[in-house]
Parts: sequence; C-alpha cells; structure tokens
Amino acid sequence: AGGIIKALPLLGDEPFLAVNADVWCDCVYDPSFDLGDDLAHLILVGNPKHNSGGDFSLEGTRVRNDGEAKYTFAGIGYYSPELFKHLPYGKQPLAPLLRNAIKQNRVGGEIHKGVWMDIGTPQRLEKLIESVSES
Repeated sequence: AGGIIKALPLLGDEPFLAVNADVWCDCVYDPSFDLGDDLAHLILVGNPKHNSGGDFSLEGTRVRNDGEAKYTFAGIGYYSPELFKHLPYGKQPLAPLLRNAIKQNRVGGEIHKGVWMDIGTPQRLEKLIESVSES
C-alpha cells in the first residue's frame, strides 16, 4: 500500500485500478467501474498450490474475512483513495487495510475464472514463459 499512498497526489479523487506487477492474467478491466460506497472491489481467483488456504471468502458480491469457501486475492483491485488517505508515507501492507474495510462491509469482489498466474518468483515466471512459448 506504500506505493499507492505515495502515488495518491497523482491519482486524484476518483477510484482507480491497481494491478500487482507480479501477476499475469487475461482480466478485462473496466475503466468506468463504479465502487459506489465501497472502499475497494477485489478480484479473487481459485487457490494456487502456494496459497491453498486462500485469503478471503465471497458471499454474493461481498468479500469476507472468513467463510467456508476461500479464494486467493489476485493482486488486482479497484480502490477508493479514501482507503489510503489517512495513512502516513512509508511501507504499509495492504492486507490489514482491506481486512478492516471488509469488517465495515465496504469491500466488494468477484471471482475471475480465466487465466491468472502469480509470477512473483523466478520459478513461477519461468513456468509462465514456458507456457507462453508453447502456445
């Protein structure tokens, strides 16, 4: 979240999309996505082997911190600047901010069923390169 906090003056007051640099997916992004009163809208995916327990559950379109069916946060989300405005500059983890907003019932979400890969390690990046080369 620290990078987002630093970029807030450039992002303005409207909701924005943030995508982790270490994910690969075929998501279609909606530049006019409306958060309504939510602070965030998260894209969730099925759990990869390295995160088999998942991060969040989904009830309809509401993200929950607990629940039976767990999904992995894809590293893709639409965010309101309001989620970050009260935070000081510096390194800040995103998860506690999201979990707090979820407790306030201010986080929506959806499950992406297309292609998604976490390429945050050299091994996972190599796997992506191999799969792209084969296709």
